[in-house]
Amino acid sequence: MALAKQERVEIPPHCVKVPNGKNVYIHYTLRAYRNEKGQPTSERVSIGKYDPETEMLIPNTRYYELFQKRAPLPMPEYVRDYGVYAAFRGIAEELGLDKLLNRHFPGKAEAMLTVAQYMLSEGNVMYYLPDWQEEKMSYSKELLSSAALSRLFARIDSKSRIAFFNDWIKKRKSPEFIAYDVTSISSCGKGLLNAEWGYNRDKEKLPQINLGMYYGEESKLPLYYRIYPGSIPDKAHLKYMAEDTGLLACQKVKFVMDRGFYSADNLRYLVEKNCRFIIALPGSLKYCRELIDKHRNEIVNKSECYLGPDKPYGRAYEVNELGFRMRVHVYYDPDKAAHDGRLLHDEIAKMENELADSKRSTIARPMKRPAHDQRRPL
Repeated sequence: MALAKQERVEIPPHCVKVPNGKNVYIHYTLRAYRNEKGQPTSERVSIGKYDPETEMLIPNTRYYELFQKRAPLPMPEYVRDYGVYAAFRGIAEELGLDKLLNRHFPGKAEAMLTVAQYMLSEGNVMYYLPDWQEEKMSYSKELLSSAALSRLFARIDSKSRIAFFNDWIKKRKSPEFIAYDVTSISSCGKGLLNAEWGYNRDKEKLPQINLGMYYGEESKLPLYYRIYPGSIPDKAHLKYMAEDTGLLACQKVKFVMDRGFYSADNLRYLVEKNCRFIIALPGSLKYCRELIDKHRNEIVNKSECYLGPDKPYGRAYEVNELGFRMRVHVYYDPDKAAHDGRLLHDEIAKMENELADSKRSTIARPMKRPAHDQRRPL
């Protein structure tokens, strides 16, 4: 947290000195309690640095938040690094990002751009933002303390976000495909409404939220995001995704999805909404296996199904197993088939060798006669 280096105040009660290298910091005890094991513990925050000459406290912004209700500390006046700010500002102006933020978030745009600049150059740990501001040039004329950031994030309402995204998505490189994907973000935080237990891609034993993001395929720019409860699986996101395309005024939408989004209900939903889609079907589906078995000999190495050099063989068929007409494309890739065949033979050979070694070990091992067996060999 940023220090008011020209000011000295008395050290409040319930504080402790915490050495850190050559410096000593003052930590204020917010509360003292016993943990689950009955051991005494406490929750503390740093409120500044100890001044050994005056034996007083050099306060930081957290001190003023706790003990003195006053305006945020002004930005210290000294030389700052300008390079990151110049690069970020140039990009923001080129994209029109600064104008859009000022239009939809008046009075908050400078702080939002400062946070964005910090996150792109340093990461997302907001605790160190005021210290970073002391060293780097940024949009905000005030140091953004933890309290200021909390107020900023709370004031970014849903209506303003949607209005911003609608204008922002119109600025994308057109025409270009929009890519959509979902990832999970684990959290140790408490009180997050959408943090729930679900499939965790990082194998962390923590509750999570799911973040859905739209990107421009050519521009590589994020266009829109949405947060889902952490317990919702990927395939359940599709209805939200379809709703968002209408919300964002996207025209002539066609969904191109991997098999993780497949379910019979999802496809029926898209048909009911008159949405066009392309999706990879799981090979485990009964009607897919039956379709492949029925038409296998029509595709494998047939010249009329050859799609070109370095491409597979393929043919399209119409099916109605889900209650509506679908055009299903079946492909055969001879290179992949040969590769899979080699892997299968290697695995069989490995298992045969292990079985043979097991048999030899069994034959070579002498039989041990039970201790109670008193019979003598003939």
